[in-house]
Amino acid sequence: VMQECNASKRGRDEEDKEIIQKKPPSLNLVWDAFNEPSQKKTYSPLDLHKFKDYMSLESPRIDPKLSNLLQTIQNLVETEEKYARVLEISNAVYRRELHENRKFKNKILNKNSNEELLLFGNIDTIFSLSKIFVRSIMDSLSKCSGVKFSSDTFWTDLKMNPQLASEALNSLKISDILESHFHKIKSTYSSYAISHQKQVDFLEDLKKKKTTIFYKWYGECLKKSNYIKLEDILKRPVERLEEWANIVEDILLYGDNFLSKDSQTKLSNFNTLYLVFMRDLKRDVSEYGQNASYEFSLTPTEIINLYGNFTSQGKKSLPDFSEKRSNQ
Repeated sequence: VMQECNASKRGRDEEDKEIIQKKPPSLNLVWDAFNEPSQKKTYSPLDLHKFKDYMSLESPRIDPKLSNLLQTIQNLVETEEKYARVLEISNAVYRRELHENRKFKNKILNKNSNEELLLFGNIDTIFSLSKIFVRSIMDSLSKCSGVKFSSDTFWTDLKMNPQLASEALNSLKISDILESHFHKIKSTYSSYAISHQKQVDFLEDLKKKKTTIFYKWYGECLKKSNYIKLEDILKRPVERLEEWANIVEDILLYGDNFLSKDSQTKLSNFNTLYLVFMRDLKRDVSEYGQNASYEFSLTPTEIINLYGNFTSQGKKSLPDFSEKRSNQ
């Protein structure tokens, strides 16, 4: 037994000697740059020296104000497109359900009345004008730049070519486009804004008087409109008026040195004209809203015409519609 134990011990000692011999001659963990083994050379498809030189070349850099001006025009176009799409839901969903769905046809709005026109106003005209407005900007900008506006990279192409963007914006005549659009929409928006509060009141009146059928119709419309509320749609034209004022001011701010002198002067004059319009419209909306005697069957066109006659005569109160109500 002793001989077997001694033999086993000698075997383990020999194994330990082999392990010790395999250990590195030095356990010094301090990095020695001179004795560091050479790294294996790696090959790259890139010539690193030339690649470095390429990265150091100066790429065309767009002026910050030019970039801001271009971004403002882009925002105007894209927000106007989105605005028109939202307004169109009032016709494509809410109004269509009233006409084509048998469950709701002639059950929420009286057939022989102006209630439908009061509820939706001239919103269909408004989103149609917005589409024309967007098209006029893009057609003009595309013509000035030579870049097709149907391209997905339209705005990127302009931003990547500052010289082209500068020349395109200088030739755009944005002031003429804005003023032309303003004269097209002025009476339409005035009519809508003046009757908007009564529009909201009428919608609330429908909720109270025809609660069950109203909310069935409203619920189906919400699902089909991706839960965009009719109230939110109806207030968008009034909100858009304020948004345009801010956009025009931004174009004036960033347009210096990039818009022609003539265009800057026209844009400044248009800005003044638009601000006066907004001031007068707010006053008219406030004055008309203070009048309690209002007939829901009046159309927005009748409202604006009557109000125009009233203000031109300088009267203190609006016409009495009691005669019209008694005749209906």
